[in-house]
Amino acid sequence: MAYLVILGAASLGLFGYSTSTASSPLNWQFALVAATWLISTAAVWHFLHQLPQGDIDFDGENWYFTDQATKLDHVGTVSVRLDVQNGMLLRFESEFKRVFWLWLDAGFKPDDWHDLRRAVYSRTAKQNSPDLI
Repeated sequence: MAYLVILGAASLGLFGYSTSTASSPLNWQFALVAATWLISTAAVWHFLHQLPQGDIDFDGENWYFTDQATKLDHVGTVSVRLDVQNGMLLRFESEFKRVFWLWLDAGFKPDDWHDLRRAVYSRTAKQNSPDLI
């Protein structure tokens, strides 16, 4: 995320440099873009630092999330909301309809990353079995 903040700041600086003149060093367009960038960066930082921490496991049928703060185990389903190859934002919904937003990063457990990605996109055994009536 740091490289996106740096890239945004550099783009903002370039925009400010290209729109400034000797008579008007700071115009309202630059101030608006700078305020938008600052608010957006702060909102993303706040969101990412409020995400729960814990362990997520998959047994082939159910997903389990253990919240590190409360030490409670939750059973539920996951769905991918953002996939950037080396990181994923997952929506975990427990059986009691409690929603957790989880950011998973390949750097944390690199040996398990591809297995986790396959599990997230796979169907459970219940979904794969034909409907026998």
